[in-house]
Amino acid sequence: MEFITIAEFVLQILGVSFISCILIGILPFRIVFKMRKISKSLVYEFKKTKKFIPEIFVDINDTCEKLRLVVGGRKYRRRIRKEIKSLFKIDGRWLSKYWCVSHSKKKLKIPLAQKKLILFLEELEKILDSKHGTEVFSNHRQELSELLDKKDKEYYIVYKFMQTKGSVGRLKESLILNTSKKLIITSTAGNGKSSLLSYTVDSLIKSFQPVLFLNSRTLGPSPLENIFGMLVNPRLRIDFLTPSFFAIGVWNAIRGFPIVVVIDAINENDDDSFKTGLIAICEYFSGLPNYKVLMSCRNEYLEIRFHDLMEKLCVDRDDPESSFRYDKEKSACMFSINNYYHRDDYISPYLNLLIDKYHKYFKAKNILPIREYTRLLNTSLLLFRFYFESEKNEIEEINRV
Repeated sequence: MEFITIAEFVLQILGVSFISCILIGILPFRIVFKMRKISKSLVYEFKKTKKFIPEIFVDINDTCEKLRLVVGGRKYRRRIRKEIKSLFKIDGRWLSKYWCVSHSKKKLKIPLAQKKLILFLEELEKILDSKHGTEVFSNHRQELSELLDKKDKEYYIVYKFMQTKGSVGRLKESLILNTSKKLIITSTAGNGKSSLLSYTVDSLIKSFQPVLFLNSRTLGPSPLENIFGMLVNPRLRIDFLTPSFFAIGVWNAIRGFPIVVVIDAINENDDDSFKTGLIAICEYFSGLPNYKVLMSCRNEYLEIRFHDLMEKLCVDRDDPESSFRYDKEKSACMFSINNYYHRDDYISPYLNLLIDKYHKYFKAKNILPIREYTRLLNTSLLLFRFYFESEKNEIEEINRV
């Protein structure tokens, strides 16, 4: 009887060991499958919400806001109307002293600048309803691309930094060559951070590379635990996960590319415990071989809300004069999107040129100090885009900016 008990015990040990071996052998493939599935799902979601438009919205920012409006529809029209109300009034003063009368009998105090933008939107809506709308803006994009292609290569990269192939290729090259384990993409709102990440993830998926694409808004207060729960059965012990992640990293190192955990828009999760969870994610995946964490964040939130996190990750402030720079001596890297129409500091001749263009198009009087215009240009990317849309016939002059 005693022999049977020992035999049963040995069989149980062997059974557990056998099951553990199967789990450790199969689990990495299961995790890779789930990572790809989650990433594809988020890319599809961004396509659905028009944050990522691969078929039409190819050259992201040189198409200007018009193409995004054409494809995005009502969502962006509402956004512009909302911005119109806030952008043309500072401290109770209108940027234009001109008034106009609505087509109704009742007189409305509407600044001429605001009226011009409303008419611009009405024109857009007509084009949106037209069958040839997409074709018109595709041609517009092609003309701009041909113009930019005439520039030398270095200027082309800076000027059209968000161009798809250049940006994705550059980011992927950085992921391979940079010794940093943590990378952060920064820019102002609407510069195409989510779109760049979507292009990159989509490219990695198509090349059969393991990649995990996450939306910070859906991670909740305990991001690391939620990631584990998404990848495997929550009842599975963590002891099985780490060896599996380790095996995936080593296997992909042979292919010459790191496993990238991508977290979009960390500034959009307001949960107090999210920052702690984000640090936990960085520390966990940084401790694994051949893993890198790639995050995106708006400039203003990076400095205000995530200052402590940046100090913990040892991230230096990016050089505003450079489109892309990283320091191999640091443990984290900043990948900054500085487009040709937005800079952290404006050189006065360029600023004056923009103000002149504003006066010319919107017929506004110079009732504001320079610092207010600088603040407007720095905080409102959307208004800045209208400058370029309004000056389509003077592209050569715009290129000087």
